[in-house]
Parts: sequence; C-alpha cells; structure tokens
Amino acid sequence: MRILTTNEVKTATITALTETPGYAFNTALKDTRRSRRGRTLSKSNQTFLFDLGSAKAISYFMLIDHNLTATAVVHLQANATDVWTAPTVDITVTYGTYLLHEFTSTTSYRYWRVTIHDTNNTNDYIQFSKIYLGAYLQLPYMSKEHKIPTVSTSSVDRSNSLQSYGDPGTLYKKASINYKNITNTDRLLIDAALRLTDIYTPFFIIIWEADLTLEPPLYVILTTMPDWTRADQIGLKWTLTLSFEETF
Repeated sequence: MRILTTNEVKTATITALTETPGYAFNTALKDTRRSRRGRTLSKSNQTFLFDLGSAKAISYFMLIDHNLTATAVVHLQANATDVWTAPTVDITVTYGTYLLHEFTSTTSYRYWRVTIHDTNNTNDYIQFSKIYLGAYLQLPYMSKEHKIPTVSTSSVDRSNSLQSYGDPGTLYKKASINYKNITNTDRLLIDAALRLTDIYTPFFIIIWEADLTLEPPLYVILTTMPDWTRADQIGLKWTLTLSFEETF
C-alpha cells in the first residue's frame, strides 16, 4: 500500500492557459474538497503550469475527477526552466478514470506542466478536480484480514407491512488495514507522514498499487491517528491498524 501525503501542488504557483470565471484551477487544486473543479475555456491545446519554487522530488502524478474522453492526449512535462520547446521530461499519460504516472526513479525539477488536447470532448471545456505531484511512502506488507466496506449515508424507513421508503445519500468506502510486523524505521516514517495530515486533511491512498482493478486510488481522511502497539516478538517491531474513510 502507498500513501501520498506530500502534494507539491498545494504550494505551487499554478498558471492555466485559460480559465472559466468562478472555476479557477489555483483555487480548485488547492481546495481539500473534490467537489471544487477548475474549468478551461477550450478543449484544445490547454496547458497547466506548476512552478514549485525550487526543484522538488517527484515520483508520482495523478489527475482525478476529469471530463476527458478516451481520445484525449495528455502530456506530463518537466524542465529546469520555464521554456517548453524541448522539455527534459515529456511523457504521454495513459487515459483512465484516474490518470496516473509513476516515475521509476525520483525526478527533480522546478517547473512542471500538463498539456491536454481533447477535440472529441462533447463539452467545450476541460475540467478536473485534483492533481497530485509528489512523493509516495511505500508501506510494509498488509495482513490479510483487512476490511474495506462500502458505507451509505442514505436513510430508509419501513412500513408495518415492510414496504421501504428512503432518501438517497452517498456511497463511500472506509477501511481498516492491519500491519503486524513494522520496523521502527518504518514506524517513524509512517508516523511523520500521517502527522502532516492529522485527521482532517485528505490525502490519497493506493491499497494495491500493482493492480488498480482491485481497488482504485482513494481520497481519504484518517478516522483515528495511528495507535502503535509493540509487537509480541523478538526485536523492536510494531503493529498498527490504519483506519480511514473516503471524503469528497
């Protein structure tokens, strides 16, 4: 499992080529709510520039909640300077519900740019909610007894003759993931990462990073802070139940 808590977009200077009034990308991408979206004025040759202020170590890119079509051409670029005639990094990102790219080695540049061209879009604009540019923390092996239930906020009443009447709510995932053999080195890394989020700042979790068909990336908050327990074995090892739930 991976946790993505160090999003450099949060402190970047963001410049979109075009923006619809009321749908600024600098606002949407830095807001914690997925319901906030940035929107362009065109679906063709749009660019989104991120000035990180200095070269930052990037190992993961993610773009979510978009209206792109399967024929959209999306590039992730990076350069030492704000010049894009021949950027050092220029990657075509594969289409999906979540647009993802993982760098095999950490890549450090000050300037990052996303370009999107989507002429087959039935909308005359491109919109999305969040971009992640940052590092990830790889957690140790999970125990097999974890739970990932789907929860509903819908309300339901039943009559005496057992007819059901209700009001629709929202379906969301929550999870409890168990770890039984965490080294003290990993404990310190995990604890430092989750202190950045506390129980109120959302972050991304990828439960099975090798197979996103099992579970897509989740945008979550912690339901409790880590409760570290010393493992009953030789050596300094720890157990942990990591509990979190989706947020929108």
